[in-house]
Amino acid sequence: MTSCNLEGRADYTPVITISRQFCIYHADTTRLTDTLQVAYDAAQEIDTIQTCHVGDTVTFLIGLFGTANNLLSFDMVYDSTIVTMLPLAASSTSGVLSSSTLEEGHYYMSFYPGILAVTLQMQYIAIGTGTNTWNLLLNTDSEFSPRTYKLQQQVRP
Repeated sequence: MTSCNLEGRADYTPVITISRQFCIYHADTTRLTDTLQVAYDAAQEIDTIQTCHVGDTVTFLIGLFGTANNLLSFDMVYDSTIVTMLPLAASSTSGVLSSSTLEEGHYYMSFYPGILAVTLQMQYIAIGTGTNTWNLLLNTDSEFSPRTYKLQQQVRP
């Protein structure tokens, strides 16, 4: 959605995008061995990633877009008994706040003023079996904020 206010500022719905292929490093090798496909389930309104196995390391990209609006924060909650998220490398466009508790399944990031878009390279290691669901939340200074997104994956032994 888009709207203009009386101050001449446009408000846009924030956008979260996910790479359609995830790179996977299998636990029994040190080289890139496969890609995982991502499929959208319209009935559940969730993206589902192909199955991986305990010990596999998976890398993917998340795009966060405020269009004409400033990014304020990004929040990701997941099951820390199934996956371990690895910290991002430091960058000039984002800062991970001390409230992030990766070991408890909560990743919180705030952005410096003036940042309208950012691409994050995320990485995780599958550590337990079951279905992990990532709940993502993007906040901007738009009246259409926040934006939510769900992603899930089955992890097998």
